[in-house]
Amino acid sequence: MEPGQINSSPSPDNQPIVVGSGGLPSPPSSGHDKGLLLRWVLLIAVSLLLLAAIGTIVFILVSHRTKKPVSTLPQAHQLCFVRLNYLNCVNKVGTNRIRYRLANLPQNSRTTSLVSAADQSGFLATSPNGDGTNSIWTISANMQVGQQVQLPSGQFGATPSWSLDNQSVLLEVDGANNSRQIERYLLSSNSLELLTATGYNTQPYQTKSGQIIYNHSSDGQTNWLPYMMSSDGSKSQPLGDVSSLSSILGFSYDPVTDTIFVFGNSTSGQPAIIYGTSADFINNRTVKTIVVPAIGASDQVSYVSTNSIVVSNGSLGTILSLTDQSQIAVVQHFGNLVGSINTAALQKAKQQTEQQFERIINLSTAPQDFVPYIENQFKANDQSCQANAAAQADGIDFEMTINQVVSDSFASVSQACTSSSTVYYAKDSSGDWAEAFADQGTPTCSQVNQFKFTSQIIPQCYNDIKNGNQTATNQLITNPNQ
Repeated sequence: MEPGQINSSPSPDNQPIVVGSGGLPSPPSSGHDKGLLLRWVLLIAVSLLLLAAIGTIVFILVSHRTKKPVSTLPQAHQLCFVRLNYLNCVNKVGTNRIRYRLANLPQNSRTTSLVSAADQSGFLATSPNGDGTNSIWTISANMQVGQQVQLPSGQFGATPSWSLDNQSVLLEVDGANNSRQIERYLLSSNSLELLTATGYNTQPYQTKSGQIIYNHSSDGQTNWLPYMMSSDGSKSQPLGDVSSLSSILGFSYDPVTDTIFVFGNSTSGQPAIIYGTSADFINNRTVKTIVVPAIGASDQVSYVSTNSIVVSNGSLGTILSLTDQSQIAVVQHFGNLVGSINTAALQKAKQQTEQQFERIINLSTAPQDFVPYIENQFKANDQSCQANAAAQADGIDFEMTINQVVSDSFASVSQACTSSSTVYYAKDSSGDWAEAFADQGTPTCSQVNQFKFTSQIIPQCYNDIKNGNQTATNQLITNPNQ
């Protein structure tokens, strides 16, 4: 064949390709060589890729036209705090605050702290009884009330946490002679197992390694140190190597990530946190250090994400980057830290904006004529607290708790800003409410008698004893007013 001439004969190398009715090439007839078969397979593959590309383009165009607004809600895992009987949660940068409903505890009790199980299958709620003691309840993942931790008469519990199998509760049990020991409460039998017997002990947690870590002091006043012991209470000893801190203020444990945070002052005098897994501390491995703006003995620390933590003082939380130790955000007016939890099963509160008088605890139980009076008292004290520089620096809000109202004539109200006190109110001769006196402890009998407070609201008072021209108030007696 001459150069440039077209070969029109149906030789095997230029066998015509027949397109079927479906739009894809039909296979050549039998008897042709393997090269032609390979061309056919390649053409089918190219055709399928073209169809897929066309479908993708059409999908993108249609999606663009029907695009829905992007949700601004945080992801299921949020950083949460307990405040005013609500769960207040934000995303990992401290924004998009959402309030969730907490469990409805019996007798309108309010939850002041919430501790998650390591697998987040449930919580432990602590509720104040109003007499300095607490009630502890198990709560399901969707905030349904379970059972109450019932301790023997004369004992009360604090700082509860879950065991690894979620079948028991570790807690500090306070009893006679101001003792504070770690015990295990078995939920199936409502029985207690003593784990410590010496010194003063609090904040027990069972780590993923099985060891129990806790805070220990020999006298209950000074030298609090993180300790560890076996699950049965044996082999009690200080926790690992914490020598990179010159002084220790406290520690926190994140059960979800099995991370221990020990905080205090570094050897260079800076506020700092050393952190690592329980195995790191127990086996004396090297742990990490982060310098923080400030840290206190009662602060709480938890992970926010794999690259950030939060340091909370109960009112103000500072989110810090673990990458460069920078401050990511400061969240205020949130409450006691719970940690980063899955909120998908929780119900949002109907009232998402916090109201001013929510900070008057038990207001709904007060007599009708007492409500407007105590609201005015609250406003005045709230303004003073807002003007307090120390309160603003720590993000502290003024709060009131109506402890008791007796015979619609006497009331006991706790209040707190940077310090706390109890204020007693009584009706005057005109039948109007008036402040009688404020006291940070048990009042004197002369104060009680001036307004004829009954023993129902003030059970005891210090009697005035005259010795010559001197008056002492050191004899505690039963309030004689019935």
